[in-house]
Amino acid sequence: MRHICLTGWNGCGKSVLLSLFDGHSESFVVATHEKAAFSLAKFKETYNLKDTRPIRSLLSKSKYYNHELISNDNGIDFFISNKVEDVIKVPIKFDFYSFEREWVSRLLKMKKWSPTIVFDCIYSQYCQSVFGQEKNTVVYLGEKNISEYKPYIHSFPTAKVLIVTRSISGIYATLSKRKLTYENKKQEESKNKILIFIKAFLLSFKISCYEKMAKELTVLYPDNFRVVSFESILSNTEIVMQNLAAWVEMSFEKCLLYPTMHGHNLEINGKSYLGTDNDKETYKLKKAEKVAIKLGYMFGNIFFSIKTFFKSIR
Repeated sequence: MRHICLTGWNGCGKSVLLSLFDGHSESFVVATHEKAAFSLAKFKETYNLKDTRPIRSLLSKSKYYNHELISNDNGIDFFISNKVEDVIKVPIKFDFYSFEREWVSRLLKMKKWSPTIVFDCIYSQYCQSVFGQEKNTVVYLGEKNISEYKPYIHSFPTAKVLIVTRSISGIYATLSKRKLTYENKKQEESKNKILIFIKAFLLSFKISCYEKMAKELTVLYPDNFRVVSFESILSNTEIVMQNLAAWVEMSFEKCLLYPTMHGHNLEINGKSYLGTDNDKETYKLKKAEKVAIKLGYMFGNIFFSIKTFFKSIR
């Protein structure tokens, strides 16, 4: 099975990119952010072909069992904005317990178990259970932690990983609005300028280091990793998606231009999942936040350069 993994910092827009990949004739999308591939990458090849407990233990450390909740709820919510009325319930109807029995049945027929074989058994059956057919390419959201990607690539050497980057002010704006969505209450702005400064500084510092580590991966594994900016997806959707489709070795189809999930349009009340509300930097940065973001990014660059230098002289 071919893997297309989408990753990036919280609020970078990777879920939007996931929605653009939905509906392609050659692939299927895993709607929930469950990161099972990264847990299974730690599974050691075995010939003890009866005991699935080590596999279930690894799956429990990811969010794999979100599929049980989705199955029981008959779908998953997608937030188009931070307003209650702008939520789309995407129907996903399948029997989770039958799905589990079926992938275990597939697995028990294998002569050996490895991360690749276990993943293929689970997600080939997932595609069959949810979509009624099997496809050879799966698209899913990946682990944010960059350090997890070397063992991941070792277990899935042909995987294609798209790292979505975005301006820090854009991420900050989305995360600020997302707080309204998930906590379902009015945003309470802190009057403490020191806390505001620290929050923005730390976010910027972490993203700066994250971007440098992501760039390192593209140098070490140019066939596996590629960086794409969210701003370019918004401004040049067709050109960017054509290029990404070619890089992941998929044919370009018009569905790659429109946000959907399991074939359902992600649009409500005249608002789309792509390019409106959550994608706009409508949150106005305070002066302390602007200064903190610049300093955080600068210190992040300095810290990473020093860290890289000491690694090189060991």
